[in-house]
Amino acid sequence: MIDQTETKAAPTKNGKKASRIEKRKAKRQEKTSKRKVGNRKARIRAFPIWLRLIVVLFLIAASAVLGLIFGYGVIGGGAPLDALSPDTWRHILDIIEGVE
Repeated sequence: MIDQTETKAAPTKNGKKASRIEKRKAKRQEKTSKRKVGNRKARIRAFPIWLRLIVVLFLIAASAVLGLIFGYGVIGGGAPLDALSPDTWRHILDIIEGVE
């Protein structure tokens, strides 16, 4: 009877020993088992998520204002800062509502 501890692994197609492949599989299983356990360290962010949201909202608002100024001033042919005037917006709303 052959003792299994003394047998050598059969070579694979690439000529490498099967024990090397088995060792790799064991390492992969160890890594995945460590991930499942939750040995992860807490991540400290230099730029917190709440601050990211505020910055993104600010950038969206700034791009909307710049788009209004560009669209009204350059494309529309008016004075660029008139796009921010309340009188201009009342006039636009009157046109939409059909008052004028």
